[in-house]
Amino acid sequence: MWGRAIVAAAALTACKAVVEPPLVPPGEASLDRVLEFPNPNHAKQSATIITERLRKLGAADYSATARDREVKVNVQGFDPSATPFLNRVISMRGRITFHQVVGDSDLLEQAWSRLSPEDRDRVILRGSTLSASARQPLVDALQKVEVSGHRLVLKPPYRGEAGFEALLVITDPELDNTALHEVRRARTGAIELVFTDDGKEAFARLTKSLHGQQLAVVADAQIWTAPMLQEPL
Repeated sequence: MWGRAIVAAAALTACKAVVEPPLVPPGEASLDRVLEFPNPNHAKQSATIITERLRKLGAADYSATARDREVKVNVQGFDPSATPFLNRVISMRGRITFHQVVGDSDLLEQAWSRLSPEDRDRVILRGSTLSASARQPLVDALQKVEVSGHRLVLKPPYRGEAGFEALLVITDPELDNTALHEVRRARTGAIELVFTDDGKEAFARLTKSLHGQQLAVVADAQIWTAPMLQEPL
């Protein structure tokens, strides 16, 4: 029996926390892509993630369908000028990774000092919704910062939070897509992660070992959720 992730439903609604204007202006253009993945599970997970990306971008008519090891993506009704941006968004492979969040103030200060003043200001701008078009360069800048096996990852605000922040995580993931059987949208609109049997056991061990610490679930180089682990899940 496949194990359902408890990190999931309520917490992963975080990806819906920031309401942004459409980034894909309407028009007459269309786009068809076929992406190939190592295995059917990865293809199914990526189809869900690509669909979520396109929804958040405000695309008017879109689909991402997995079949065997392929994902067929179709987007219609957008301005031709958005084609390069859409190709980039679709080409991101939808890898999900789980990282331990580190609170070491010295390492965080070193990482923080490697950001430009402009990027530091954008991260700590409280009350900002920071549109996705402005967010991507910041995500790219954070990815280039690595200190002693740690890196910065952008965390968008969840409901009730003031603004964006950058969390320091251990670069090497504790778990990745191989632990997952499926990524899907629940009826509530939240994203659910369903683990394989082995993945469920590995996740339980991980959350037990990180009791009292923070675990970041990262997709597309941004944090979906970063719960404080009060008990094994």
